Amino acid sequence: MISEVNNSLQTMGLVQYLLALLFLMSYPLALTSFAGPRGRLHAGLLAVAAAIGFVGFTSPWEHGVLLVAMAVLAIGAFSAVVWLLDALLSRLEFSAPRLRAAPAVAPDQVPLAAALQEAPAGTAAPHKPAHSGALPIA
Repeated sequence: MISEVNNSLQTMGLVQYLLALLFLMSYPLALTSFAGPRGRLHAGLLAVAAAIGFVGFTSPWEHGVLLVAMAVLAIGAFSAVVWLLDALLSRLEFSAPRLRAAPAVAPDQVPLAAALQEAPAGTAAPHKPAHSGALPIA
């Protein structure tokens, strides 16, 4: 049976690949709260339509049903592994390295602050272009 499903996989066309990709993208989105209730509904309908289309284009259709079921089981297994890792790692206590405070810098040591302090109140600091506009001659 598995060798027959393998043969179906080897004879898949572009439409089947696109429908499988559409299913694999929309099914997990329908399971999570990432897209909100309306987005979940649309993602679920899209996943069902993609799965039905995939099964319809697979010859024989029973292999398409098996492949969709395997995809659902694989996504479930992946979710279970992620949940287990999260549960295990959340019980461990990790200590983040503490950051040291940056040393205080006097305002006269910062060029911008010094330029702003030199300008009289109510006037802007003089504008100095970064370059003269001429191209350098090599």
